[in-house]
Amino acid sequence: MSQEDGPIYLGKSLIGYKGQMPDGSHITVDDGTVSIADGAFRNSTAIAGVSFPSTLRQIGKEAFYGCSSVKNVEIPASVVSIGDDAFSYCSGMTSAIVSCANIGNRMFEYCENLGEIEVSSMVESIGDEAFAYTGLTNVSVPSSVNNLGINIFVMCVNLTTAEINCHAIGQGMFSGSALKSVSISDKTEIIGSGSFEMCDNLSFVSIPSSVRTIEEEAFAYCKNLEYVSIAYEETSPSVLESIGESAFRECKNLKLINIPNSVKSIGNMAFYGCYAFERVELPSSVMDIGFRAFIYSI
Repeated sequence: MSQEDGPIYLGKSLIGYKGQMPDGSHITVDDGTVSIADGAFRNSTAIAGVSFPSTLRQIGKEAFYGCSSVKNVEIPASVVSIGDDAFSYCSGMTSAIVSCANIGNRMFEYCENLGEIEVSSMVESIGDEAFAYTGLTNVSVPSSVNNLGINIFVMCVNLTTAEINCHAIGQGMFSGSALKSVSISDKTEIIGSGSFEMCDNLSFVSIPSSVRTIEEEAFAYCKNLEYVSIAYEETSPSVLESIGESAFRECKNLKLINIPNSVKSIGNMAFYGCYAFERVELPSSVMDIGFRAFIYSI
């Protein structure tokens, strides 16, 4: 006996859909389902919504890729594995709630209308380019996140505010975004390479005393960055030891930065082309200044 039109299950896995799916369909995944197969609903533009059961543990690669009519999605805490590009190019998606431990590579990449994302304190890992090229306006990364991929929020041109509560800011994390303000918590120890590169709207940054290293090109080409404050208190002195190569390269409007007396090395071209410098004071702790570190600056 052939199956009627509708979702197709193989054991406890949802593997696809039989027949012509009506426009505006809402897929309610059966309770007891453990996995959704790779590409199960790829480019299924008729899906307007999907609900997942608490039994679900795996969402396959490109499972909902290109489902351009899906408006919102909520990933339950039960999910332990999400394949690459699971919801990429869902251009109609406007909001998402993620409660699982791991956010996959490019999970929401090119969801250009995704304006709101709730990343719960259950999340431990965020994959490469997970939210790249989305329409997010603000983000908060919880302290539970301990594994960061590259370019997580790259080229989010509507992203104006960010709150960072985790131990590191990943490589290229906000590169090319529209950030105007960023809050970095005192749990953060690393500002990764290229993490704020080409954030043209960023004018002020406060770096907490907990940060140990500012990696290469971290703030390079932030053309409107004027002031960088590195926190220092008697009760909590800065532990910053290194400012990486080209870390502030061609921040053409950078006027002031206080370099704490914990800094030991300043990398090659770290402040290359910072034409607007009013002054810079180097503490006696600095033992190594790289090639052309301050050329065209002072």
